[in-house]
Amino acid sequence: MKEGLVDELQGSGEHLKKNAVSMEMQAVKEFASMGNPGTNVFIEKMEDMIQIYNRTSQICFDNEKIYLIANKGAKY
Repeated sequence: MKEGLVDELQGSGEHLKKNAVSMEMQAVKEFASMGNPGTNVFIEKMEDMIQIYNRTSQICFDNEKIYLIANKGAKY
């Protein structure tokens, strides 16, 4: 059977759809890699700092150690 204009348009549409899906997947991968450029260590350290500062009334130190004095009623 001879391929007509409708068949050609449908084929082009399918090709465009495949290209769009491929481009979408590539964009998602690129954004995912940019969204987490090794920031987990920084986030974890910030969470540690929040825990320390929200639960301590004083922070003291000497030549060797840091001492965290807990707030009264602080729950760990």
